[in-house]
Amino acid sequence: MRNTIKTLVLAALLIVFSAANVSASTDSLTTATFCRVVAQEKQDSYKLIFKGSEKGNVTIKWLDSDGDAIYMENVKSTDAFVKQYDLSTLPEGKYLIAVESTLGYDFSEEIILGDVSGFDFQLRDAGSKSVLLSGTHPEGKNVYLSILDEDRNTIYSESLEDTEEVLKKFDFHKMSTEKVTFVLSHRDKIFKEESITF
Repeated sequence: MRNTIKTLVLAALLIVFSAANVSASTDSLTTATFCRVVAQEKQDSYKLIFKGSEKGNVTIKWLDSDGDAIYMENVKSTDAFVKQYDLSTLPEGKYLIAVESTLGYDFSEEIILGDVSGFDFQLRDAGSKSVLLSGTHPEGKNVYLSILDEDRNTIYSESLEDTEEVLKKFDFHKMSTEKVTFVLSHRDKIFKEESITF
């Protein structure tokens, strides 16, 4: 009987300590610091979201590719904020946003303006002097489309803004041209130029 009572007491204590450990680990998860940079729909606009475990001072720095600070801001005595940044006036290149908290939290993320490596566009002859354009561009970055005739005169142009996926059919059967060239660019940088001959 005494062994049974000891076993029950030990089991009860084990359950209490286990519950306390679960509670402590849950609290540490909910109070963790969170920082994220999110690309916005508007070209070259970014949102910085910060949520700290407690109030503290936060320093935000934007650095160019040489590591020189191009912008710095201090946010005092806060545990959460959201900031908007428009980088459209900056030249193409690599930039770094660095966030430092007086509570010891450091975060940084690289942003590349003018990067066209993630663009994927395909052209396909759809028959009857028609061309199908399909593709994706990351984060809805703006793409400028120009279509040229065989003499390289612009016969059509369009800005594909805030769209991550594109699927368009172009019909040239009423035109006398026997060749069209599609030119796709981002921030004045051509990333695809392809001709279709009918």
